[in-house]
Amino acid sequence: MSTTSLFRVQLLLMLFCLLGCESNLARRVSQYEQVRDDEGARRYLEQVVRANPAQAEAWFLLGRLYLRQEAFTEGRKALLAAREASPRFEEQAAYLLELNFRREYQAGVTALENGMFPEAVEHLQHAVALQPEHAVAHRTLGHAYLALEDAARAADAYGRALALDPRDIQTLNNLAQLAYDRRDFGQAIRFSRDALQYLGDKGPPGMRAQIMERLAYALAQHGRLEEAGNVFSHLALLKNTPEIVRNRALVLFNQQNYALALPHLERALQHQPDDLEILRALGETYYHLEQVEHMIETYEKVLAVAPGDPDALASLVVGYERLGQDERAEAYRRQLVPRRTSSLYR
Repeated sequence: MSTTSLFRVQLLLMLFCLLGCESNLARRVSQYEQVRDDEGARRYLEQVVRANPAQAEAWFLLGRLYLRQEAFTEGRKALLAAREASPRFEEQAAYLLELNFRREYQAGVTALENGMFPEAVEHLQHAVALQPEHAVAHRTLGHAYLALEDAARAADAYGRALALDPRDIQTLNNLAQLAYDRRDFGQAIRFSRDALQYLGDKGPPGMRAQIMERLAYALAQHGRLEEAGNVFSHLALLKNTPEIVRNRALVLFNQQNYALALPHLERALQHQPDDLEILRALGETYYHLEQVEHMIETYEKVLAVAPGDPDALASLVVGYERLGQDERAEAYRRQLVPRRTSSLYR
């Protein structure tokens, strides 16, 4: 027998005992139910609780009716009122809320898995209304909003999930990505670091690499290049892809750590020989390391990819002058646009 079935059996037993004790009110409600007059039953029970707010059974029956009508917020309020009015209803109210929560939550998950995103949101909103203290419902609702490309509502749902479970790695990871996407790099860094802390050293390497990669990019975008370089160094042990190699090289270059950047830039160029950003960074790196012949060779490659590039032409003028090859330097100087000089050597 499933867990849900057990819940139902237990609930029916409790309701049987309960309604047997206070049959007058229950009998009146049952008469409405027999003729399928839920609205009449609702009006009657609302009248009873207005007249006597301490009438626990009326609150309980009203809550049960609200849930049947899918008025989940009102149903929860009524069941909590029943529990507050009499401890006899504490377990019964809890069972009803949990049963309806499980039904709506599972319906939401199923809809999400089947690509029915609006339906998923609707069911998960019901689940949240029934059990707002369940972090998993808020988190899954965040997934559904993301599927609908509603980033603002997704962030709000994830924020509520995090308030309930501050150590949830998946929620932290999703919040970090949303912050990064809206270019809030400070928040992206904070959420990513919290996620890594709670993940620990024994966490799945794939998840660790994903979080570290975004952290490295966020640090670089935030101008914290030294920290970004350190994260890239650790990331390379987990995920040494061409993209990671490229971005690590550029971070080191932007730190002006030319000696350390050089092998990474050269390696990145092996993967993408026509990458202009890498070529230009490599050319400047060779210049600062006084490797003039390599600098010239690199800027010749820049011109092959981007003919007439003024910075490459200016750099070649400087390079050939240093080698004492004035005629070659003059040939490139003539190709320059008047008054345009390389931004590299101003």
